Amino acid sequence: MVGVSSSSVRLDITDIEGLSQQHGKILWHLRAIECLNVAGCDELTHFWESEEILGSLRTLNIFTSTSLVSFGKEKAARLESIRVVRLIGCWILESYNCPSNVEMLQMNDCPAVASLTFPTTDGLSCTLKKLMIYGCDVVDPCCLKRQLLEFLVSLESLEINRSMLNLKLLDKGYLNHLTRLTLDGCDNIVSIPEEGYGFLPCCCLEYLKISSCQNLTSFPHTILPMMESLEEVEIVCCPNLDYSVNWVGWPPNLKSLSIGGLKNPISEWRLQNLPNSLSKLSLYGDNLGVVSFAKIGFLLPPSLSCLKIHGFKKLKSISEGLQHLTCLEELHIFSCPELKDLPERLLPSLSSLWLSNTPKLIKKCDGKKGKYPRILSQIPRLEFW
Repeated sequence: MVGVSSSSVRLDITDIEGLSQQHGKILWHLRAIECLNVAGCDELTHFWESEEILGSLRTLNIFTSTSLVSFGKEKAARLESIRVVRLIGCWILESYNCPSNVEMLQMNDCPAVASLTFPTTDGLSCTLKKLMIYGCDVVDPCCLKRQLLEFLVSLESLEINRSMLNLKLLDKGYLNHLTRLTLDGCDNIVSIPEEGYGFLPCCCLEYLKISSCQNLTSFPHTILPMMESLEEVEIVCCPNLDYSVNWVGWPPNLKSLSIGGLKNPISEWRLQNLPNSLSKLSLYGDNLGVVSFAKIGFLLPPSLSCLKIHGFKKLKSISEGLQHLTCLEELHIFSCPELKDLPERLLPSLSSLWLSNTPKLIKKCDGKKGKYPRILSQIPRLEFW
């Protein structure tokens, strides 16, 4: 099926039998298209690379291709108009040469990719702002080294998810403009050294997420107090990362923190002084330790406006430890099956209360028999399930 949207100058090519690289002529009269979506064309083995056909193209999305082997060989750099490329579910794609003016590249579930290359920067300005690589486990780091570093100088956002990319290639000093970094499900990472991989420390970094890295054992926490631009940090579900030892502090302007699911339970962590700039805090627990929220290893700053508590399986009370949070507006509690009480002093100030998988507490919030219905009636948004 071919669909053309004149308003957005977009072409959708979906589930066409017999479509291969030789059928570029179907685009010949559509040289004004700016967005091209190709999905489910299982006989497409190579992509059209002619600027005469795709001279106005700015966004290219290729979805669920079972036959595409390579894309962007010798003429890829000629597609000067293209800015956004998404390759999603290209299961046997082996190589991709990124056009020179691309600003965002996203590769999802392309497990056979062995070669990812970029044009050299001689005479070219670096344009790539956002790079997302998900589920591309066999990318050969040898083919990335020089070209990757040269082309990533302008990078502002880097997301690597379920991929085995060799981060040691990202030498210090290249990612000077990076503002967002996500490492999710990268089990090949064992440690992030004090010198970082080119992104730590970074004077521009505003958002840092490290999650589900099963073999990560160390993180350069000593540099966090020096990262004045860092406002959002998420370090969760890294079961071999020892957070509790010699943690020296947090970024001075931190606004949002999510942490937990690490090697040591929260009850064993050193007492933490969180910055007064913090407004959102999410804590992820475990099956051990914490019975009362007053026993956690954090001094919660009074600036908190949103608190989320996840997975404290033995937690019974939060009445103590929250009394001073007079700015709290949102309280979210998930998977705390033994929890039996709420901080009554704070409830009238809340604008939102979410309870999930907390059966004992939800029972007390029941409108007929519960302890809290009268107080809860003052909260604008209630969600129980």
